[in-house]
Amino acid sequence: MKYLYFYVIVFSTTIYLFYIQFSPTMGNIWIRNNKFAPKNAFNLMIHPINHFYMWSHVNMWPINYFIWLLIPLLFIQLDNLVEKQYRIYPDH
Repeated sequence: MKYLYFYVIVFSTTIYLFYIQFSPTMGNIWIRNNKFAPKNAFNLMIHPINHFYMWSHVNMWPINYFIWLLIPLLFIQLDNLVEKQYRIYPDH
């Protein structure tokens, strides 16, 4: 459990990178014209920092890297909260 957040971030990042590469609507971000271009993936990952529409339009969330990180981390926090409550009130 010590490295849970690290594992979640690495796993989410890996799945996100595969999603943006092989998605039928996006695709070919980090491999273009048979050349490896990791800068394209990095640019897409940081794009929501400067562009509000990536947050305000729900249809942009699938390519918003921070949403990919936020959702699993929120589930971990929710699980920790429930576990903590269960320890406080074990009969409920």
